[in-house]
Amino acid sequence: MKNFLLVLSPSLALYNQWKDILKELKSEDHNIDVLIPKPISYKSILSSLKVLENDLEISEFLVLTNPLNPYSLKKLKIIQIKELCNYRLFKLQLFIRFSVERILQKIISKTVNHMIGDLIRYLSSIAIFKKLYIKIFKTKYDYVLYDIFEERKNYILPYLRYFYSFYRISLFHANGISCTHYSNRSFWSPVRDLTILDFTGVNKSLYDWNLTNENFNYKIIGVPSHGYQKEKILKNKLDNELDLRKELNLDKDIKFIALASRPDDNNWCNFIDRDIYLKIIGQFLSSSKDYHLLIRAHPKEKELSKKQWANLLGIKSDSKYFSITQLMSLELASICEFGFSFVSDCCVDFACFGKPMIELTSLANIKYEKSSPFYNCDGSRITALASKKVSFNINNDKELKLFFYDLNKKIKLFSKEVKQGYEDCYGKHDYKPRMFLKFLENL
Repeated sequence: MKNFLLVLSPSLALYNQWKDILKELKSEDHNIDVLIPKPISYKSILSSLKVLENDLEISEFLVLTNPLNPYSLKKLKIIQIKELCNYRLFKLQLFIRFSVERILQKIISKTVNHMIGDLIRYLSSIAIFKKLYIKIFKTKYDYVLYDIFEERKNYILPYLRYFYSFYRISLFHANGISCTHYSNRSFWSPVRDLTILDFTGVNKSLYDWNLTNENFNYKIIGVPSHGYQKEKILKNKLDNELDLRKELNLDKDIKFIALASRPDDNNWCNFIDRDIYLKIIGQFLSSSKDYHLLIRAHPKEKELSKKQWANLLGIKSDSKYFSITQLMSLELASICEFGFSFVSDCCVDFACFGKPMIELTSLANIKYEKSSPFYNCDGSRITALASKKVSFNINNDKELKLFFYDLNKKIKLFSKEVKQGYEDCYGKHDYKPRMFLKFLENL
């Protein structure tokens, strides 16, 4: 039996990528511990921890009992974490930590912060500290499972010496070919006892760009969730769709489309364009009457009521044109004709089913205006996935209105292109059940 530590950062999204692999490990009776290193997320992640508890039969999670002390780790049950979040002292410590972090962000430049991070990573790789850290944490692991890009996070730095004591296996927390990391400086990390797993070889430039030490072990494995879940979802597709239509009281001829939402954070789409896009989609739903929009909120997004979404779409809240759903992106992809997003890696899940996702973006006044090195034929910046035809980019209201004209013809064309795009990027390396276990045997 081996011991594994899953570092749940930056969010539950990382667990979604590791989930099927972790189930493989549990099937072989390996031990899995989950570290949640970011105390400000404890309250919002509580309900999600029940998913891990059910999936992996994990009853306790490693959390910080004192946000001001990175070594105050303790295994707690979900109910105990909930009680911890309500303690006055914990709230005060969290407030102090948050305030200090905000102050430091303002007085320390990004360049200096980057240099300090590289220095800490280098010092953490020196073996003399190994025994000390194991005494502090009390537990030895055979493998640390995480996303290597999280090493740049300040709240991860105190644990690096501990992580470097064991074999590290990295898996990106999203399916897609990330654009956001191209705007960052490259960082140093020891590559000894490290393997970077990737969904597609097209994504290797992401690691070459970000890691100053390029001699890392790199292995393409495909998307585990697609290897495990696609056939199961297809098998139950008809029953699930019939149940959903019955629940929503929809006619059998109504077609489903999806919106993968995200917080209104101006990352890829500014709030003005976002409002315009939603109104145009609402107008389409009202005039067509042939489609029902399933809205899937981002895990970090503030929960909105149906009335609030109706206001954003510009339609009545009691209409049958839309609903809020908890279906996962693969489940949505199986029943929807196509989807919209304000940039989301769930477009890879849609592409897996040959369904196009339309990315609604802005040309200006966005945070990631200069982050992507990918452009379309007009010289406009697009995401990597759009450049590979795994998604399709719209960056102004005229393009969205034009998209709805002769819609069936466009969806037919886009579906053909997205199938080929997925095959070119992801289809060459399908994840096979138990592939990870075989990988461990060969380490």
